[in-house]
Amino acid sequence: MDQILLVGNPNVGKSALFSALTGRYATISNYPGTTVEISRAELAIGERRFEVIDTPGTTTLMAQSEDQAVTERILLANPTATITCVVDARQLRRGLALALSLADLGAPMVVALNMMDEAREAGYEYDVAKLEQLLGVPVVETVAVTKQGIGRLRDALLQSRAVAQPSLRSQELELAVRAILALIPAQTPMARALAVLALMGDPLALQRIHAAAGDSILERISVISRQAQAKYAANLTTLLPAERFRAAERLAGEVTRRRPQRPGRVADFIGRAAMHPVWGWPILIGVLYGVYLFVGVLGAGEAVDFFENTLFAHYITPALEACLRFVLPNGAIESFVVSAPGQAETGPGLLIGNYGLLSMGLSYAVAIVLPIVAFFFVAFALMEDSGYLPRLAVMLDRAFGLMGLNGKAVLPLVLGLGCDTMATMTTRVLATRKERTLVILLLALGVPCSAQLGVILAMMAALSGRAFAIWVGAVSLAILLAGAVGSRLIPGKTSDFVIEIPPVRRPRAKNVALKTVSRVEWYLREAVPLFMLGTAVLWVMDALNLLKLVETAFAPIVVGLLDLPRETAEAFLIGFLRRDYGAAGLYHTFAPVLEGGAAGPLVERQIVVSMVTITLFLPCVANFFMIIKEKGLKTATAISGVVLVSAILGGTTLRLLMEASGW
Repeated sequence: MDQILLVGNPNVGKSALFSALTGRYATISNYPGTTVEISRAELAIGERRFEVIDTPGTTTLMAQSEDQAVTERILLANPTATITCVVDARQLRRGLALALSLADLGAPMVVALNMMDEAREAGYEYDVAKLEQLLGVPVVETVAVTKQGIGRLRDALLQSRAVAQPSLRSQELELAVRAILALIPAQTPMARALAVLALMGDPLALQRIHAAAGDSILERISVISRQAQAKYAANLTTLLPAERFRAAERLAGEVTRRRPQRPGRVADFIGRAAMHPVWGWPILIGVLYGVYLFVGVLGAGEAVDFFENTLFAHYITPALEACLRFVLPNGAIESFVVSAPGQAETGPGLLIGNYGLLSMGLSYAVAIVLPIVAFFFVAFALMEDSGYLPRLAVMLDRAFGLMGLNGKAVLPLVLGLGCDTMATMTTRVLATRKERTLVILLLALGVPCSAQLGVILAMMAALSGRAFAIWVGAVSLAILLAGAVGSRLIPGKTSDFVIEIPPVRRPRAKNVALKTVSRVEWYLREAVPLFMLGTAVLWVMDALNLLKLVETAFAPIVVGLLDLPRETAEAFLIGFLRRDYGAAGLYHTFAPVLEGGAAGPLVERQIVVSMVTITLFLPCVANFFMIIKEKGLKTATAISGVVLVSAILGGTTLRLLMEASGW
């Protein structure tokens, strides 16, 4: 089956175009050897059938991040595929620069000028016929979200052709590319693209050239690259993309006409205000407070209460238990079901029990976490579709610089307020391994998921404003210190902060719904099995009485260092399975004081210390398994060890400071 590869810069509407072309029925899977997901679907055009692949967003053919590396591998591994270069029509120069980079592949191509409605509103008009003539490939104007131009795009895919063999403006660079090209065997697919990438030292291209021509060629390529580099002050990895951008700028200038813009658009004013050094902060606080009300109150409160205490407690769990009692032979009931119908769960039943796969694992994953992350996915999609998310990254870029990160890190960290497990997986959008490791550490250390945050805020509501301020300050300081220290100790380099700022637009209900459904499907497929696995691990530990041993071993730390009641040790232990259960265990411990509203200084200090410690405590078991999946067992263990020590030291230090201040 022939393939169609959708390739484009980030945020150009590739996913919307994918849905418009193929419908919603897509297969989403990890690209082999990575944790990066790609979408695939079949498309019939007349009698021909294609497999359409939606590749991760990229800015050039040479990868700058894990996501972009997957796009590069897909392109180099499919020399006969048809490339659909998706271009944001408002950013024609940027899109054409990528198209010219892809032209080196020599593959058949079609250019889709997407978001033409917004481009026209901004005053842009393009001579599409002239652009087709200059590029030598079909160019189609589209509006993916309303399916405008999709029919013409389907027809154009049958007429795709390769861009005329490109040449670089700099004669020295072109001669260097041709010198490397002469070394590559003639039958090698995409030889020119490999030569251009090899000149910049791209490891994937060098690996493919080595496989085709042997060891001796790599040293000769290295000599050519050094000779070319000696003629320029700037690095070749920036010179070559700059060449493409200048060529794209000339092309865009020849085919673009812009009408005067209408002044005073409200959306433009909001977009500028959202990044203003003064007015941007009230907007940021207002947006985050709105997210809290929607996710933390409505999602973590009302929705979870209905799912957990009504749907599961009264209907689903009893029904599952009744079915198991009917299906299982009498001799097996005690091993799988240990609670009597209508009674509280007791004992180590594998399916129904304290750590039962169905009664706890499934109910946690579906009844508690699913409503919260679904609400958060809606909020995240609204921020994404409205264009606010990149502005949030700009506002927080300077603060993140203190931790050796840039504003892009705000995306997974904000997502972590919904579910740390899912946020850990999204760290792949960061460009370097160092940044991904550091953000995963910060997620595991100090970013409470919505479920845990809801319980913590319920406890804080019964305390003084001073107690709440100390909790916020202690957790924020721990994150800043961990980021500052981690950025110096974790090897590697950080990336520059380059992010596209789209216009502020009204979110489309269909877009928000599709993104939410897609992410919920991801959660059910990727995260739920990890919750079940974590529950199974705890069931085994409980059956072998290991939980009691761990709790007994941890009790001296809780009592001696943190100065907390001994029974809170169980809450910290359970927090490893469910972060909100750990917080709920602490709530239960201090319930008489919290509900009575008469917390004395000693008890209030203990509550604050326990809240800070459990916020900084170990990631939940599902997140731990996700870290293993993303970074490997060694890194996951190291991160968990650092988090555990940091939580204990942080709680102990806070306790000593509060005691010294007379609290």
